[in-house]
Amino acid sequence: MTATVKLFLKKGSGAQELVQRLLKTATSECDNPDIRDRAYVYWRLLSASGQVAKSVVLSEKPPINANQQILSPRLLDELVAELGSLASVYHKPADSFVGKGKFGADAVQRRAIEYQTPPRTFILLCLIVVVGLLCLTGQGANSECEGESDSDEIECGESS
Repeated sequence: MTATVKLFLKKGSGAQELVQRLLKTATSECDNPDIRDRAYVYWRLLSASGQVAKSVVLSEKPPINANQQILSPRLLDELVAELGSLASVYHKPADSFVGKGKFGADAVQRRAIEYQTPPRTFILLCLIVVVGLLCLTGQGANSECEGESDSDEIECGESS
């Protein structure tokens, strides 16, 4: 389509019938919205002014300049190994911008496990409190509770 419009703008009336037929077909019979929209843009450009159409369509395009940075082979190998991470986007190794264990996924998972698993002393303290409450309210197996001095066990015994 672009080539036909360029031919019309360079040759003039010799390709007018070809451009009209092409734009009419593209706008009325084409199901592809990209082609149809491009045809409408060309149609409007050509109907508005020939000079404007020439300045847009026949303008000199700047060359594509790829300002590529040269990466060291070691860094390139590391970035390829971390291709699915942000390291390949930042062009830096992941160690340079990841929290070095402070906020990483491993540290977060370890902290979650620590919060989920209560310490042993906490469990023992809870058991002591529960047994003590049962003895105080008289709901234990016996009515009087005594703690032995030479062991950590609490016994509920009958009063003598």
